[in-house]
Amino acid sequence: MSHITRCQEEGRAQMRTESAHVVAQWLLDTYMDEDLVEGFMDYIIAGGTKQLVEVLGDDSEYLEYAEEHDRLGWDCFLEGRISHSLLETQRDCLHRAGAYMTIKT
Repeated sequence: MSHITRCQEEGRAQMRTESAHVVAQWLLDTYMDEDLVEGFMDYIIAGGTKQLVEVLGDDSEYLEYAEEHDRLGWDCFLEGRISHSLLETQRDCLHRAGAYMTIKT
């Protein structure tokens, strides 16, 4: 699986870009902060060639989360293993948006 998810061949890169847009729309629909959504999009499109810290930049308010995310790495992200701090971040986003959702729904 590692080759497929990291491959930079044009067709696979295009599929990754399309998938990134679908994920980004879902994240926006669930009230995730737009800066973080954009970062995830760029991270997915990069296909394992960049770390989230690099994509978000040193001045991001999500730098601490990105560092934790990068310790887990690209493969864990694709397998759905995410850090606990992402759940906390999303809970904060939901609260700021006044959303009826919770991170459990």
